[in-house]
This record gives sequence, structure tokens and C-alpha cells, in this order.
Amino acid sequence: MDTHELIHLKSLMGRRAVELSERHRQAFECWREGSIEKIWIDNNGNICIQYESGSWWHYNDKGEWW
Repeated sequence: MDTHELIHLKSLMGRRAVELSERHRQAFECWREGSIEKIWIDNNGNICIQYESGSWWHYNDKGEWW
């Protein structure tokens, strides 16, 4: 994978993380976790998002979190 492809992939992952985070926030009346701090892919291919609070969740392709 060249640098251009890696940058594109990282951009796509970031946009998907924002979508997942917004959906997660909408499920709560008062979101206390803060903004996205870190994004990574776990060993099963799920996007993981850590928030400013230090809490983090796995998100699958369906947008479910745990």
C-alpha cells in the first residue's frame, strides 16, 4: 500500500468513526464522554473509538457498539 492509499484509508476510517460516534451520542440525552481522542481497528476488524473521558467502545459495520 502506498502513501496515497494509506492517507485515503485513514480519511475514510476517520469519517466512519465520526458517523458512528454521532449515532452513539444520539442514543444518550447527555453525552459525557467528550470528543473522539483515538481511533483504531481491533483484531476482528471493528472500529474502536476512545473518547476524551478515556472510555472506549468497539463499533461493528451495523453501527452497534459495546
